[in-house]
Amino acid sequence: NDDMIGKDSRHVKEAVKLKQKKYRGLQNKYIIEGIRFIEEGIKSSKVHYILYSSKLFKTSGYERILNESCPAFEVSDDIISILADTENPQGAVAVAEKNLYTLNDIKNKFIV
Repeated sequence: NDDMIGKDSRHVKEAVKLKQKKYRGLQNKYIIEGIRFIEEGIKSSKVHYILYSSKLFKTSGYERILNESCPAFEVSDDIISILADTENPQGAVAVAEKNLYTLNDIKNKFIV
């Protein structure tokens, strides 16, 4: 597939770095995996982009995350395996923005 991006693309390199806690903190981003979680991330406008492999098309609901509202790039199954924490990944991961909460945000939620 000519449209597939490889391990040297900036998107894949960034996602690999996000496996490290230090980099997640510095970039204020993290990796989401699984269709349901990626879909929630898209709804909350937190997803920057999706990396997916052909394995995704064997998973029901894949069409809900591959739409024009979010950039998506095809990668190999090997790259998905490197990025995913689950043993049998669904074939997609997303790079998303972390929610930043202050102590006051949290404190105010628990005061009745």
